[in-house]
Amino acid sequence: MSSFVTDKEYGEAQVIVEAYEHRQYRIEQFKKELGSRLKDFIKSTFRIKDNRIIFSGYFLDKASNDFLVVGVTECSDSDIYDKVLGKLIAVRKALGIRVDDIIEVIEPKPVDKSSVGSYSVISLTNLQQQLAQFGQFGQFDYFNQYKI
Repeated sequence: MSSFVTDKEYGEAQVIVEAYEHRQYRIEQFKKELGSRLKDFIKSTFRIKDNRIIFSGYFLDKASNDFLVVGVTECSDSDIYDKVLGKLIAVRKALGIRVDDIIEVIEPKPVDKSSVGSYSVISLTNLQQQLAQFGQFGQFDYFNQYKI
């Protein structure tokens, strides 16, 4: 490697740093959202075992009727476990709120390329679906790989 950085390398590095900072900002927003959503419940409980999170909570509606809601999430083996994001996914599921924006920021586990010695054949339809999910920062959206 040379001792100087080219304009192209610098620009590529800037894009990576901006994508990382944007992801970190979104994660902080999700952490705040979890605290905010939990305040709406009279009582709430999380049960966590391995990579599975079960949320249950009671809340009152505007007519003072109380409701019990339950949400369950499980981290995929291909993802890095994040307890806070998992809790928010479980809470959102209990409330019937979409979780795809959270799934976008979940970090996949690094792949050991030395152990990859074969390939798989996928259908054209599957390839088109994966390409349709091409993400904002030049990475695929791995939504379909999550067990969430």
